[in-house]
Amino acid sequence: MIDKKKLSRAFNISILIAHGCLLFVVGFIFVICFTSTVTLFTWHPILLTIGWVFLLQGILIFPRENIVTRDLSHKWRVTLHWILQSVGALSLLCGFIIIIVNKFKRDGYHFQTYHSQYGLAFFILAALTISGGVYTNFFKNTVFYKFVHSIFGIGTLIIGAVAFILSFYSGFTVQHSAKFMQYLCITLLIYVHIIVLLRPLLTMLNRIRYLAKA
Repeated sequence: MIDKKKLSRAFNISILIAHGCLLFVVGFIFVICFTSTVTLFTWHPILLTIGWVFLLQGILIFPRENIVTRDLSHKWRVTLHWILQSVGALSLLCGFIIIIVNKFKRDGYHFQTYHSQYGLAFFILAALTISGGVYTNFFKNTVFYKFVHSIFGIGTLIIGAVAFILSFYSGFTVQHSAKFMQYLCITLLIYVHIIVLLRPLLTMLNRIRYLAKA
């Protein structure tokens, strides 16, 4: 018999650890960005990292085990979700525009690495997910449309996570950090995204069961 209280407590601790891991990775990125020469490119990883943090926080507000938001009503969580996601998306878009402009200024080739290709795929999927989220929230707030939004959201998050992880193999990160730190950050990010994805995956499975019975 599964002890739900112990399971909930364990997930609560896991979320706290995930926040700590994310804070460490963000701090590391900020350090390598601002201890090297600050250029236009510097703001690409900075803005993308900030945007990604907001995106993850917009997902982590839903689990009841999150001690920061567990007392909020579902309506308030949904409101905070789209606010955090909107701020995150804006920051990510600015970081994306910066790297495009930087490539043009340097006459560089676009989307030649796995990191950039997964990044582009993320932005395309993110546009679809955000559009679907707006439609679901304001026009068709049904289980089916929530289910479709969840699928796109999970897929978008996974692609974005891969792009983030691949950034630690990019020339900039390789030049400004030790291999140990790169692998440590990758390990921490994998853990963070597993924790972030747990609740959305369980919610999606519950919606599949509901739709199967309907």
